[in-house]
Amino acid sequence: MKKVFCKLIVFIAGLMLGCQVGYCHPHQYVETFVKIHIEKEGLTGFELKWIFDEMTSTVIMMDYDLNGDEVLDETEIAEIRSKLFNKLADSNFLVYIFVGEKDFPVRVVEQFNAEFQNYELIFEFFVPCKVPAIAETREVRLSVFDEEYYTLYEIDEESVASNHPDSIQLSFEQRVSEDRYYYYGQLHPQEIVIRFRNK
Repeated sequence: MKKVFCKLIVFIAGLMLGCQVGYCHPHQYVETFVKIHIEKEGLTGFELKWIFDEMTSTVIMMDYDLNGDEVLDETEIAEIRSKLFNKLADSNFLVYIFVGEKDFPVRVVEQFNAEFQNYELIFEFFVPCKVPAIAETREVRLSVFDEEYYTLYEIDEESVASNHPDSIQLSFEQRVSEDRYYYYGQLHPQEIVIRFRNK
């Protein structure tokens, strides 16, 4: 408990110092991993993993690890989903998808799980997004970001993987979006561009 308390003090002090020097955003950092799921019919969705920075993880665990054993049981995971994760529903769970030029609202998230490993809190979940494969190339773009820039979700090409059959031709790249903005129009999010078609 003493170690956790010390980390919390350092976390709060860091926030105060950051705001004093004018760098109030972001406060939290989340390493993001994405796995693209494609079956023979086409895209089925995205498996996401969020790994929170150590200080944020400590603060959340103090609130939700009710028995203090540093292991999240089913009851504690349900509390995290209900009181923390589900609050993101009105913001697409911070996952923004375009199918072609059309916005794809994220309303449903499946298979949510949370765990605590090596002082890091991890969220894992699946975002259904069904896009049939056809003879022509289809393009889907995915971004993960917080409009208020309170939290920075970091993703790069090494964090992206795929699962697809041989009957599907698939390519993807990570880039900075040219037509999407957030945080009062000041920032462009990173995005994953997925292109696929039937062979």
